Amino acid sequence: MWNIRGASRKDSLRYLNKICKTNKIRLLVLLEPLSESPQLEVVRRFLGFDRALGALNNKVWVLWYNEMSLSFREMADQLLHMNIAFSSGCSVQFSAVYARCSRVGRRELWSAMESLAGEVQGPWLLAGDFNVISYMEERAGGVPANETNMEEFNESIGNCGLAEVPFDGAEFTWTNGRMWQRLDRALMNRE
Repeated sequence: MWNIRGASRKDSLRYLNKICKTNKIRLLVLLEPLSESPQLEVVRRFLGFDRALGALNNKVWVLWYNEMSLSFREMADQLLHMNIAFSSGCSVQFSAVYARCSRVGRRELWSAMESLAGEVQGPWLLAGDFNVISYMEERAGGVPANETNMEEFNESIGNCGLAEVPFDGAEFTWTNGRMWQRLDRALMNRE
């Protein structure tokens, strides 16, 4: 998964192609492709994937190979939930998140996540841009973070029985040059 902010730029495509080939990527989810739907097909062909889908008003692109079968469900205009079934017979639930910037707007997302938590059977991974931090330490610069935003996010994570997926990389995933925040993350259930 990559919050790419421009999937059809030549530099992005070259980098994506290199990463996909080097790491044998079989499923790729791009957030904020900032490209029109017809570009999705161009990107799919350039990267060599068998299938592609644009979702959530073209804010999420999913590209994959035929060795897996995906079924999709859009929820709250901020979450694309998919069941991924592999030819080996195993499956996993995956939710790509591209959250709204406002607390009120994100409440639909928290509700959708909690609804899914009651339905999901087996392994479930959520990843994406949640547009909110979980702890004060996930922000540097700017005004202090709104505690209610963090409380609502953390409450939803707890209600869903989710835990943070450890990660490598930069401490912050977003900046406007004055403030740095960790808005992108992955969460998983116990399974």
